[in-house]
Amino acid sequence: MTSISSDLKNSGQPAQDAPGELAKVEAALLRHPAVSQAVVLADGPDRERSLRAYVCLDSRVVPGADRMLRLQELPDKSRPQVVELSPGFPFCVQEEAAARLMFREVFAGEAYPATMTIPEGACVLDVGAGIGLFTMAIVIRARGARIFAVEPAPEVFELLRQNVNLHGIDAVLLPYALGDSSARPARTISTILAEEQIGRVDLLRVDSEGSEIQVLGGVDDEHWPLIDRVLLSLREAGEPAALVRDLLAGRGFEVRPRHPGDSGRPGRIYLDAARPGLGDAGSRATTGLPRLPSLRAVAEEIRDQAASVLPASMVPATVVPVSRLPRAPGGERDRQPAPGQSPRESSPAAPASETGSAVCSLVARIVGVPSVGLGDDIFGLGCTSLGAVKLTTAICKQFGVRLKLRMVLDNPTAAGIAGQVDGMLRNQA
Repeated sequence: MTSISSDLKNSGQPAQDAPGELAKVEAALLRHPAVSQAVVLADGPDRERSLRAYVCLDSRVVPGADRMLRLQELPDKSRPQVVELSPGFPFCVQEEAAARLMFREVFAGEAYPATMTIPEGACVLDVGAGIGLFTMAIVIRARGARIFAVEPAPEVFELLRQNVNLHGIDAVLLPYALGDSSARPARTISTILAEEQIGRVDLLRVDSEGSEIQVLGGVDDEHWPLIDRVLLSLREAGEPAALVRDLLAGRGFEVRPRHPGDSGRPGRIYLDAARPGLGDAGSRATTGLPRLPSLRAVAEEIRDQAASVLPASMVPATVVPVSRLPRAPGGERDRQPAPGQSPRESSPAAPASETGSAVCSLVARIVGVPSVGLGDDIFGLGCTSLGAVKLTTAICKQFGVRLKLRMVLDNPTAAGIAGQVDGMLRNQA
């Protein structure tokens, strides 16, 4: 990641000259609607100088590019591998080949055709959500869908969270391993339906790598009538698949097996279980995948617009998007910050309450950073989903409240978490 601070320190342009010609270049950059802030630096003597521009993006104008930028600026230990599974369709993955195989399974149309016909505003429970490709398919195909994505593996859940954030998906993420009521204490599908106040499930999708019987066994008798359709991916078409078919048939579903061939994972069978009258979902390929603009394309567009209003000698050679410009203590742009300061190291805001101060201290200890401001996003500081679990537990213990992990994931700044805690404390009073 480029360090603005080192560029500022090594720039051949004296700081006192910035309000002149460089300010005019910055003003030209700010004319682009995607630019919220800009700073321009000059290298070399006047006759040979080269200009470099750093710009902060307006997330309201280019939300996808801004989210990609923040993902790329994560600390090394938290930064995922990102690949384009389709042009303009980046995804955070564990292993590229496996992700591409799953992409074909979900989007080729043969393995999961029922996702094509679920109604707008449907409620979908995705058990074994993985990195979020099926969740993404639901967003594309069912406008306004209410999605609950369940993924128990911490490393995979972190990728799921990052993909949901990258693509701006509105989904409830639950890091749970599900079982049946015989395994105590076990979290079950019925537990989720009760906790999340879900009154109807248009689609239940299960991809639980061999524990499908246990997962389905976690649906209490009174909750089965709430479920209209079940999609399952099973390892093989032997006894486990037969048991699942019998269970669903006994609950009144019409069960149809699918063998999608090249569009699915080898050795899998897919079951589409629907209530009588819903019919077969059919099969067709997905079109219209969302495309996120690349940071390079956004930077080139910003530079081109500036070039249209500036003399050639004043056009920056490069435009580099960054998430934050350095700030001096008084709030003005800092052209000579302390050595080693990075774009994300501006002074954190002082906590404004005892709760806020305590939350900031807990975040700093768990994430392993020297200080945290109220406005800092815990994941931007390097927190993982496992760290969020630890933070939730620590807050519950320190404040005596029943804070849920979901509350932390939905409000990932220190201020947001402190606000949740203060609200719970007021309710207890």
